[in-house]
Order: sequence, then C-alpha cells, then structure tokens
Amino acid sequence: MILAETLAGGEVLLARHMIEIPDECYPMRRADQLRLDPVTLNRMIRPARDCGLSIITVHTHPGTERPWFSAADDLGDARLMPSFFHQMRGPHGSAVIAGDTGIPAGRVWSADGKKYDLPARIVGRTLQMRH
Repeated sequence: MILAETLAGGEVLLARHMIEIPDECYPMRRADQLRLDPVTLNRMIRPARDCGLSIITVHTHPGTERPWFSAADDLGDARLMPSFFHQMRGPHGSAVIAGDTGIPAGRVWSADGKKYDLPARIVGRTLQMRH
C-alpha cells in the first residue's frame, strides 16, 4: 500500500510512504483472490487519515508479463474505494504489477466517482523492501 501526497491540484500523486502488508493479515489468500483483515486495513490507513494523504493499493499478478485488472480486482475496488472516500478526501487508487516484468498499471478515482488511468513514473530513489 502506498500513501501519497496530492500535488498540482490533485493531478499528481507523490508516494510518501510504502507499507508492506504481512502475510498473516490476509484471512484469505488464493491465486485468484485476496482478502485483507479490515482491522489491519484500518490501522494501516490511519496515517493517511491523520495527514490527509491518498491511498493506492498495490498487488502483483505473479507469472505475468503484462499487468491487467481482473474481475476480482474490479469487485474489490468497487467496495474499497467508496470506503476510503468515506474516511478521507482522496483521490485514491489501485495498481497491479506484472510479476515477471515489473510493469505497473494503475487507476485512480476522484471524489465524484470518476475513474482515470494512473500512469507511474519513478522519480528519485527506488524503494526497496528489506526482510
């Protein structure tokens, strides 16, 4: 999950924090569907609420060369994005990364419910996860 600052009147989302979600926070984790524990999710998005940041959920599709949003992704976002907007201003979005190539695809919702493509650019240092 990425917590992002909105710049240029909401036209630019600048990633400020990246939060890795531990495996134990998923009550369901299958090849075609994930479910995140709601209590965990609320704890993770609290800094976004407190600081007025946007939320971008991120996941991979392992074994793929090109990213795409699955029907399960669409269903999950249809429930999750309104919940985010109920708690904080937004915009909010989601991204999927092709597992074999690292190519991302993203989308973002505005407060009026419109969905837009979310192009990604790496600026500055690349984030790395350390275990």
